[in-house]
Amino acid sequence: VESTPPALSSLTVDAGGTLTLYGWDTLVQAETITVKAGGTIRTEGFILDGGVSNRVHLAGTTLTVEDGGRITADGAGYEGLAGPSWATATWGCHGERTGTSYYGGAYGGKQGYFGNGSKSEQSKQDMEPKPYGSAEWPFDPGSGGGCCARSGGGAIYLEFTGAVTVDGAITANASDTYKSSGNWYGVNASYGSGGGGRIALWSYKWMDETLKANCSAAGGAHGTTAYAVEPEAGTVYF
Repeated sequence: VESTPPALSSLTVDAGGTLTLYGWDTLVQAETITVKAGGTIRTEGFILDGGVSNRVHLAGTTLTVEDGGRITADGAGYEGLAGPSWATATWGCHGERTGTSYYGGAYGGKQGYFGNGSKSEQSKQDMEPKPYGSAEWPFDPGSGGGCCARSGGGAIYLEFTGAVTVDGAITANASDTYKSSGNWYGVNASYGSGGGGRIALWSYKWMDETLKANCSAAGGAHGTTAYAVEPEAGTVYF
């Protein structure tokens, strides 16, 4: 879907089906939206600096994501070393914005950092990425990581006036790679992991405490070496 279609009475994504949204202003609206087990609503493609961005924007009365169903904007944020957190950052040899950065990307929380010996000495003049955006209205996509051109998590905006039931998954994770800045695998990775993102839930009615307990905006995993600095968590707003 590349532009906003007419509003529907109902929309169901069945098992094996995928609905992909393109464009920041594209809105899919239906009185009832259901994502069955094995079904997916997503956006894709990371954002180049100054380029067109994508997000998942759904609206209606009720939303149901069954166990095994997904709404996802994984890896649909800014490309590596791009995005608002990097706007005033410097890195590389004496802050010349060259090569890769030993910082992870930031959004709702401060990013992690790795450095030892000559690396930490070289990076003393670097200006680190800064968290950005609003805790109450977190509309921004995530900034990219500091290595390997790995992209940040994208944006998901859900507006529903009735019941929202999520037994499946809603995710906006950063891209993964060995030595990635979003989430990385390998205890000796040489680059910082990403800071936590932002989640905001607005409700004019009672909100289940279990739902609150299941919301997390943690920073990425960090290495176990003495030089790995743990990233900060992001924000969760109710």
